[in-house]
Amino acid sequence: MALKQQATSSVPANQLTQEQIDILKSKGQYDTNAYYNPDYLATLNAGGGAREASPSGLSGQVQNVAQLPNISMPQAPSVGTPTVTPAPEYTISPEQQAWQEMYSQQLQQWIEAGGYGIPEETQAQMIQRTTDTLKAKEAEDIRVMRNNMERRGLTNSGLVFSNEQKIRANTTTAIANYISDVQIQSALMKMASFEKALGAAGEYLGYLSQQSQLAYQPKYATWQAQQQANLAAYNAQVQAKLTEYAQQMDVYKMQIAQSYEQQNMERAHYFTMQELEFQANAEKDIIQMQIEANERAAKQMEKGQLMGMMLGVGAMLL
Repeated sequence: MALKQQATSSVPANQLTQEQIDILKSKGQYDTNAYYNPDYLATLNAGGGAREASPSGLSGQVQNVAQLPNISMPQAPSVGTPTVTPAPEYTISPEQQAWQEMYSQQLQQWIEAGGYGIPEETQAQMIQRTTDTLKAKEAEDIRVMRNNMERRGLTNSGLVFSNEQKIRANTTTAIANYISDVQIQSALMKMASFEKALGAAGEYLGYLSQQSQLAYQPKYATWQAQQQANLAAYNAQVQAKLTEYAQQMDVYKMQIAQSYEQQNMERAHYFTMQELEFQANAEKDIIQMQIEANERAAKQMEKGQLMGMMLGVGAMLL
């Protein structure tokens, strides 16, 4: 690496040709702030490299020192974002869809009707049957009453008529009571039916909520997998960067060790300072990457919890 030392006859790095720059980079001698010996640069142009007798192109540096071997700089591996395959959508069968439509219509009609009691036709049949029974009993009671009065010699037509009206009145009262009972029974049954309708509606809403959750679950699973893939890709990039830093530190250590082996103290000092500066900057970057990684993980957890809650609430409202 070139020393940052200026001489009147030296050539600054910004005036080198691209060929000279490439050759110096391959030898680990290029520095944008350095000045180079013109004689050394001439050897690079003439023979594509430095002669053994003059290995250093640094202005003012001691000559006749063996060249350092070329050390390739590490490259960080490229890390792409994993591709997430969307989860299959949740679907229901045509039979289930038809059942849902039929049941929802019937449930709506059930609630709008306020429940179902005893149909009017059924009530009329029940009342007619009871009326016929009571009328038949009435006729039998009148017949028995007349026979009894005749056996006793009571033939007063006014008394017979009075007894007949009492029997008919009892029959009419019994019929009225039965009609009232039927109507009350129907009203209570209708009330009970409406309460059952409300219960069925609540149960059906729970079923629809479950279906909505099942429909949203694949989308949420895909989103969650994508977030995890993004976080994994970021972590892989961070790990690749850490690997690059470690490899760069190894390069500096090798350059320093080689400089000491060749007793080139100036180059050893230069690489040592470069290593310390690089290490300080790398430690800052590592701390910043750790902070960003923790923030990404926390945000992903918060978004996941919020998304799950929103999907659950949305499913309940459907």
